[in-house]
Amino acid sequence: MKKLVLFICTISVSIFIFSMPVHATDKEVYFVNMNGVELTKEQYDNLLKGFSYDTINTMSAEMIDMLKNDSDIHTTKKEMYVKSEVECQDNEVVDSKQTVISKEEYENSPDSEPIITHNTKALVPVVTDYHETAYKKISFQITYGASVAAKFVTLTNVWKQIPKTKSFDVLAIAPDVFSLSFNIDSYRSGYQKWDGNTINYSASSKNWKIVNGFGTLKKGIGVITKYS
Repeated sequence: MKKLVLFICTISVSIFIFSMPVHATDKEVYFVNMNGVELTKEQYDNLLKGFSYDTINTMSAEMIDMLKNDSDIHTTKKEMYVKSEVECQDNEVVDSKQTVISKEEYENSPDSEPIITHNTKALVPVVTDYHETAYKKISFQITYGASVAAKFVTLTNVWKQIPKTKSFDVLAIAPDVFSLSFNIDSYRSGYQKWDGNTINYSASSKNWKIVNGFGTLKKGIGVITKYS
């Protein structure tokens, strides 16, 4: 299963408000993430109320420091399901379509392999000409605590079947109302995960694409990930 996550701090419509620095405690280190951020068990358990293990594992120190000592963390989440169809000729994509579907249709799709169909009208089927159908789930989650006014947004794309035809995935978010703060350095992270492998896209990664204009829908941020 291929999982792609874009995680950004305060890309919601709220104005960015910084908290005072939180000093480390003398408690024993329980967890160290991929960026070398150390957490006690209490801090790790606090973050688990609003984030998955993989998200915590790839967050920057700046993002973690804002909520690690907050025991009152809440989340809201929405999900949508998408059918992805690709038409190929000579192994090259000539057409593609994305359709929002029901949860029932998503759950009734194959568990692992995409659906591949060939041109049945041809006397001899051409293996390089085919129609591929795969399914994915996209979730949008907002996490917030009591210690700061900022909100944390997590956008996740999970393929139920790994497509045969691969190029790259793009995940992006833009506010549909006026926002003063959006693309703050070090307050974004993303990762790509499959078969136990994790690629971490830190704030300094060149895979990030940022639009920082003025006005509604003039600010945006996204991450581009290529498939190997």
